[in-house]
Amino acid sequence: RYVVKNNPRDPFAADAGEDKEIDRGESTTLTAELIDEAAIYNWYDMEGNLIYTGKDLSISPEVSKKYHLEVIALSDGMKKYDAADVKVNPYFITNLSPNPASSTVIVDYFAEGASQPYIILVNTNTGDENMYPINPLVTQKSIQVSSYSPGIYTVKLLCDGMYFSGKNLTIY
Repeated sequence: RYVVKNNPRDPFAADAGEDKEIDRGESTTLTAELIDEAAIYNWYDMEGNLIYTGKDLSISPEVSKKYHLEVIALSDGMKKYDAADVKVNPYFITNLSPNPASSTVIVDYFAEGASQPYIILVNTNTGDENMYPINPLVTQKSIQVSSYSPGIYTVKLLCDGMYFSGKNLTIY
């Protein structure tokens, strides 16, 4: 006859941190929350391949991906899991210059690979929209705004039938 006695362990949870949103070409860092004991922090890609061991995973994905965190307590091998998503914006506006503007605004953007891309100016008071077709192989569009009513406008990028990015522009 055998009697097995286990001491209850303090529970812990794996925490891969907040989901992230970045523009294509940018880097980000996923940071695992430390637990209150010695542990190993393993990061895996969507296919289950180990890509990094450590608390902070620095990445530059080209497309949106989910990263899985495995935390292994060294005292007894207990494992816990969590995941974090990194959403990559494939198209985006990088700058509006000048802002505020009175006559012309230069919109810097990235739309490489997009079909039927447009810059759209939306008057935030009236909802009126003006669309400007853009070349996805070019990174700038000059727009005359001298005939626009003074106010705040949202500058949006429309690519592949979806809105991406948005920056506020003041026209005076």
